[in-house]
Amino acid sequence: MASQLKPPTPMPTNKMYERRAVVFDFNDYPDGIEDTVAHIDFISKAIEECHGFLPHDWYIEGYYGGTAQDGDNRTIVVGLERYKNHLNLQPLWNFKLIADPLEDDDTQWIVFDVVRWQPTTLYSFDIP
Repeated sequence: MASQLKPPTPMPTNKMYERRAVVFDFNDYPDGIEDTVAHIDFISKAIEECHGFLPHDWYIEGYYGGTAQDGDNRTIVVGLERYKNHLNLQPLWNFKLIADPLEDDDTQWIVFDVVRWQPTTLYSFDIP
């Protein structure tokens, strides 16, 4: 009789902030919405808008999404330095940019959600 394996349980998510908005213009940066410094500045502004909810040791884990021209949603993934060596076993905060207008305007409103992915169980084992 073959053993029955359960499919992996997806990591639970917690929507922390929904449809928050900050004034931020990616056009102020040389590479626009692709600029790494712009990502850091945007996250800093978003954390300030959300009342400083992240500790100071955050870093940008990755950046995913479409291009600014096609209007696809973008996600900036943020992790914590103290858990960096634990790879995917740390909580990750996903800043989902749900409205990122790129116009030659002085006022740019960026609307975003923040979703936290948090592992619930950690396993320790040796690989032979």
